[in-house]
Amino acid sequence: MVRRVTNTNSSELSGLLPSGIFHVNIGWLIFIPLILIFFSGCSSSGKKLDIQNSGEYEMQFYHDGSLIELWTDFDVEFVESITMVYQVSFYQGGELVARVSCDPFDADEKRMQRYVETNGLVKVSYLGQMQCDVELPEGETLVSVHFEAQADTYKIFRADLIFK
Repeated sequence: MVRRVTNTNSSELSGLLPSGIFHVNIGWLIFIPLILIFFSGCSSSGKKLDIQNSGEYEMQFYHDGSLIELWTDFDVEFVESITMVYQVSFYQGGELVARVSCDPFDADEKRMQRYVETNGLVKVSYLGQMQCDVELPEGETLVSVHFEAQADTYKIFRADLIFK
């Protein structure tokens, strides 16, 4: 059945919609794409190395020769204090081209930050740009990461390393 609508009166259009579909304000049609654009800037685009425990990790990717920002996306809880460090080595053609040491708590920019302390238990999480950018030549790159966390009592839910 084809029905021609000549009047855009909302009561006329409501008869065309299946039951259960609600009326959408035009403001939402503008607001939702703006929110998606905003949060796309907050995303961790780039190459991500999933880390959940102390240890050795590797990944390989082609690098375009630009500056690499190193970000951390972590969620940890600990009692009293914790030390965390990423030792990151970059190899191209089997040769070491750069090595940096990154402290996830030494971040220039922090997004989605959460800090809660209760009875000595500290819970911290955020996405942060660490102060250990590195510039590499263009080429196939092997990244070797030694991640270490030290504390009397701690739990790592996530300690991902992101290369932007």
